[in-house]
Amino acid sequence: MTGQLTAIALALLLDYPSQTTSGVLPDLSIGFNPPEGPGYVVAPDCVIGKPLITFLLVVTNVGSLNSQPIPVASALTIADVDDPWWSIGSPLGAIAAGHNQALTLRLPGEPGMHGTHDFRISINTTGWFEEYSLSNNTTTVSIKLPPCPKG
Repeated sequence: MTGQLTAIALALLLDYPSQTTSGVLPDLSIGFNPPEGPGYVVAPDCVIGKPLITFLLVVTNVGSLNSQPIPVASALTIADVDDPWWSIGSPLGAIAAGHNQALTLRLPGEPGMHGTHDFRISINTTGWFEEYSLSNNTTTVSIKLPPCPKG
């Protein structure tokens, strides 16, 4: 208990940004770019193999310690909830406490896709490093898609 109090006091003395969590760990959070935006742009027409959805994301470290880089393509993943094979991923660089990293990911059109699809966006799901909270590591967006040719 004394060690935890010392660590928290040290974090407060180091003047971390006001949006940081009180735990002395990194804490990644998913957001959209811009924050008030939907977090994506859909192409007006679906062309198989060409970008259909462009995701505009921001990963913020709201923790009080810098995060480690996650150099694998599954650091951040976006997957169709009903068809997890329709997915895309990206590595993440180290993110300083209170700072963020913007990401743009383009998911290509697939044969027969149309209608509304839910996409799960997740970060650090394999526990590359310990975080203060995992509750902000996943979000879901619903996107209405134009019809894609059946191929």
